[in-house]
Amino acid sequence: MSTPTYERGDLVWHTFASREQLADDLADHLTASFNAAIDQRGQASVALSGGSTPLPLFKALADQSIGWPQVLATLVDERWVPPSHELSNQQFITTHLLNSLSDPLEFVPLFHGGDSAEADAEAAVAQFAALRKSGQGARRFDAVVLGMGLDGHTASFFPDAPNVGTLISYDDQQLVHTCLSPVSQVTRVTWSLAALLDTHHLVLHITGQDKRDLFERATEAPAVTVDEMMQWPIRAMAYQSRIPLHIYYAD
Repeated sequence: MSTPTYERGDLVWHTFASREQLADDLADHLTASFNAAIDQRGQASVALSGGSTPLPLFKALADQSIGWPQVLATLVDERWVPPSHELSNQQFITTHLLNSLSDPLEFVPLFHGGDSAEADAEAAVAQFAALRKSGQGARRFDAVVLGMGLDGHTASFFPDAPNVGTLISYDDQQLVHTCLSPVSQVTRVTWSLAALLDTHHLVLHITGQDKRDLFERATEAPAVTVDEMMQWPIRAMAYQSRIPLHIYYAD
């Protein structure tokens, strides 16, 4: 039996002279997407990433004219730690974005203080579904902003995770997963590949020549196998035809 392969999808590069210019342009793009969704169905939904890379983006977004109370936001992924923990993405986004907004938005955390990460994953799905307004042609998210590590992971799809094959499966329909790997330090809660691809705008936000080199190397082949995708899980976002992947890059 032949090994199935997946062809490279539509990759759209947006390259900027500085990280600040990138942040301003991406904030403008997201603002237009949010405002259009609010006009159409009264709500915009977004999944944002933690880490230091989006800090300029958070600052630029806070200055935008957006009906924030009509925005439903969550994190792409989270370490299963309380928001007081130094590793918490929730703490980071609260400090650098949520606390800077003129009006509060609806935020769905991935840590809920339950008995297990799996229980919190279910709680996040339930809360998001309860708050989300759907409409004709609506997807789960209006925008998803991903990051990428130098091991090729995105979201919490780590190449050394025991369940990485499930995490990057196009056939999996689960909305939120958990994972633990030697690299991830602690248990993670992450929106699934199926959920993250259910968006109108899919963005990869990366900075630094080392990350550009890795991404270009990971996507140079016209097609890859599942085993090759597992080596660099970012390929799961690049080798699909559901939605173009927009790469926002600056040195």
